[in-house]
Amino acid sequence: MFLDRYFGKEIMSREGRYVILFIYAVMIIFGVYGAMQLEVDFKIEYFVDAESPVRGYLDANVEYFQNGESFTVYVENPDIDYAS
Repeated sequence: MFLDRYFGKEIMSREGRYVILFIYAVMIIFGVYGAMQLEVDFKIEYFVDAESPVRGYLDANVEYFQNGESFTVYVENPDIDYAS
């Protein structure tokens, strides 16, 4: 058998182990680099079918309620307990 006689002996040798370890390390490095290049672009519309009744609601929500300027309201009141 090819795996028993040739391939297995090459992998289990000292040089073979270093080659396998090097290949593994390169694959890990490329995987980490690729994961760092991913961008998060999540929209619920991607998961809803175009003919679904929910899609009409989502389209109306975008059309009527997501236009205009966004703003933030800060409330400073020491009498309010926000933790409870």
